[in-house]
Amino acid sequence: MSTTTATVTIDPTKEALPMKLFIATLLSCCLLPFASAHADTPSHDDLLRLARAAGMYEQIEAQKEALRNQGAGAGKQYIEQISAALPGLPKQFYRDVDAELKVLMDGMAALIDTDKAIKIYAELLAAHLSADEVRSLSEFYESPLGQAYTRANIAIMAAWSEALMRDAETQTAALLQRYMDNLVAKAYTYAK
Repeated sequence: MSTTTATVTIDPTKEALPMKLFIATLLSCCLLPFASAHADTPSHDDLLRLARAAGMYEQIEAQKEALRNQGAGAGKQYIEQISAALPGLPKQFYRDVDAELKVLMDGMAALIDTDKAIKIYAELLAAHLSADEVRSLSEFYESPLGQAYTRANIAIMAAWSEALMRDAETQTAALLQRYMDNLVAKAYTYAK
C-alpha cells in the first residue's frame, strides 16, 4: 500500500484575513454605536443657541416674576386673615408683613439659578435631540415666525404660571383651613 503525503502550505496573509475581518466586525458592532451617538451629540454652543432662540432665559425670568407676584397675592390674604383675627393692629404691622413677604418671595425667586436651569435644559435637549435637530430648531426659532411664537409663548407661559399659582394658592389656603379646623376640633376633644 502506498501512502500519499499531502503538503499543506499555510499562507499567513490568507489565514489572517478572516480573523482580521472578524475582529473588525466585532469592534464595529461594539464601538460604532457609541461613536455615532457621540458624533451626533449637539455642541454646547448649539444647545445654548437654541435655549436663547426659544426664549428659555426669558421664560425662567417670567417664572421668577410669577413667584414674586404669588407672594404679593398671598400677602394680601395673610393681612386679611390677621386683621380679622386680631382687629386693631397698627397699620405699620401690615406694612411690615407686606415688606417681609416681599423679601421672602424675592429670596425664593433668587433660588432659581437661571444659568443652572439653562444647563439642565441643555442637557435634556442633548439627550433627546440630535445635533441636526437642535440646529434646525434654532433656525426655526430665529426665523420671524419662530420669534413671534417665542414672544407669544413667553407671555402665555407667564400668564399660565400665575393662573396656576393663584389656583394652587386658593386650594392650599382651603386645605390649610380644613387642617386647622380639624386640629382645633381635636384639641377641644382633649380639653373636655
